[in-house]
Amino acid sequence: MLIVHGILATTAMYEPIAELLSRHYQVVLVERRGYEVSGDGERPATFAMQARDIAAVLEAVGEPSYVFGHSAGGLVALHTLAAGARQVRAMALYEPPASMTGARLLPVLKQCRELVGDGRNADAIVTFLSSVSGPHPSLRQMAEFLERRAYGLIEDLECMTALPAESARWSPGDTPILLLAGSESDQYAEESIAVLQRELPVRDTVVLAGQGHHPSDPEPVAAAVHAFFSVH
Repeated sequence: MLIVHGILATTAMYEPIAELLSRHYQVVLVERRGYEVSGDGERPATFAMQARDIAAVLEAVGEPSYVFGHSAGGLVALHTLAAGARQVRAMALYEPPASMTGARLLPVLKQCRELVGDGRNADAIVTFLSSVSGPHPSLRQMAEFLERRAYGLIEDLECMTALPAESARWSPGDTPILLLAGSESDQYAEESIAVLQRELPVRDTVVLAGQGHHPSDPEPVAAAVHAFFSVH
């Protein structure tokens, strides 16, 4: 089973979920381009490039695997299917930001690029987070903690802005897909789930009570993922 992380995240954030799921699966945590130990790839970044990385990991695993993708990691997972990867048995996607693709974030990408170019990584992260969740006093402290991940943020924004807003973007075939969402997530998450329900042959959608875009409790997430994968 592969776990593909989200925007401004690293594999370390998913270790609690991975530990729970490792009771049932061999779990591989994939660090995406621009984050921590994984270097940059071609620029500007595209989801097609990231999908090739996931396909290479699936090939290395050597057998059909389940995939759990969170946030932008879910969009990468969908592109892996669209590229024809045959090693995916089923897929669980937690709030992929499908409603925020296309030109919507182009002004944010431009501003963030300029800030990172000036060495103001934390300001770039505040700019992005404010654009999706509104301004909040806590964002500055969070951004300073995450500032090393600003380069990955730029790559994710390049990927998202290069993707058409709404179209026949995916070709998942008959791969079983589970959508997950948190009851406390913002309107963009709700919009994204609605978009994917229109665009994908979703088998099931589960809303997890008390969870946000970054789930605070790994147990209900792991339980929902295993319940779906165990029958597919």
